[in-house]
Amino acid sequence: MLQEPCMSDKKIGSIIVVNLSHEPVGLIRETDILRAISKYEQKFFDLTAQEIMSKPLITVPATTDVERVEKEMKRHKIKHLPVISSGKVIGIVTTKNLVDYLGKWEIKD
Repeated sequence: MLQEPCMSDKKIGSIIVVNLSHEPVGLIRETDILRAISKYEQKFFDLTAQEIMSKPLITVPATTDVERVEKEMKRHKIKHLPVISSGKVIGIVTTKNLVDYLGKWEIKD
């Protein structure tokens, strides 16, 4: 059963869903939660993560360079991109991360 996440309190825009082997299988974004609440109303709290997560999950290996990360996010029109190493999630890159990182380079130039 899906429990109400404290995403807004912690400024988290997405949650990665993993299977029993801890392999990433989907992503739940704030928009997925809002859409499910609107559609299911009171039954929302009876839903599983699998029922509302976005699929397929787009990921990149940990060795992916920033330029490729940006291209993948644009190509798939996503704002959250999980980073994988040995089949496990080790982090997530967001559009805010990219803007902050690229902004630091702009200032130095």
